[in-house]
Amino acid sequence: MKPMRDLPTSMTLAELKRVVNRIYDQIDSSSETTQYPSAVSPRPSYSSAFGTNPASVPPSSTDTTDGGSTTTTIGTLVTSILEVVEDGNTGEPAIDAYGYGYFSTETVDALAGADGARGPQGITGAQGPQGIQGIQGPQGVKGDKGDKGDTGTGGKISGVGYSGTSSVLQTNANIPADDTIPQISEGYQVAAVTYTPVEANSTMYVEAEVLFQTPSAGAFMVALFTSNSTDAFSASAISIAAGLSDTIRVHGVLPSVSTSPLTLSVRIGNLGASTTFTINGSSGNRYAGGTLNSYIKVTEVRNA
Repeated sequence: MKPMRDLPTSMTLAELKRVVNRIYDQIDSSSETTQYPSAVSPRPSYSSAFGTNPASVPPSSTDTTDGGSTTTTIGTLVTSILEVVEDGNTGEPAIDAYGYGYFSTETVDALAGADGARGPQGITGAQGPQGIQGIQGPQGVKGDKGDKGDTGTGGKISGVGYSGTSSVLQTNANIPADDTIPQISEGYQVAAVTYTPVEANSTMYVEAEVLFQTPSAGAFMVALFTSNSTDAFSASAISIAAGLSDTIRVHGVLPSVSTSPLTLSVRIGNLGASTTFTINGSSGNRYAGGTLNSYIKVTEVRNA
């Protein structure tokens, strides 16, 4: 029988089948087969001895010494093959003195089946917990406080003066209806206030309001005056129907030139007529329980 020395380092199942069949063929043609007729005769078929996976069939415990059982199980067949086949990788007998068969590691590796197909990739593990948030950094150094700005001087109110009356007043005074400046001696004084400016460099805003009623239709004028001049520094006029009441408003602006006391007044009169009219009432009578009011007011504002 020829030794099987040129075994491949790996083989498929089909190749293994071909190797075993070669072993059968050599056993049949070798004179050594006559020493073990009970172990190899009758020759079993590959499928009946090995099935579909030779490695899955356990070895037989049947004695396979000369003249032993005629069992053709895989154990008997393999034992018989081991007795007559030399290890293809070492050249040594494949059975020892005690009747136990062996192959070298190289031969076993060569006869081993090919690696199975790679299994599917495992399921991706769950995402780990979120890391701990980092510690907040220290607060930045506070910047220096800016310099305080200069205090503004313009637009600040320095002082206010006021005078009003709710008394019922009647008069037929007039102011000429011409192109002359109303004079402090013309018309009727309704209210006056004495005000002392807080600052010499300021502006005084003056306003006045006179509520009146006339029995006859006509035109009426109000004018603003100071104790420093006989001329009016501001005036206003309206026309009114007979029997009606109305309010005349007037505004003026005066520059302050000193801190001396100054008297401001408001006067009213018919324009070119002498009709008697009533202030803060009607036909000489009071209305609204004395809440009707005519007044003059001055507001001093500091200049920039």
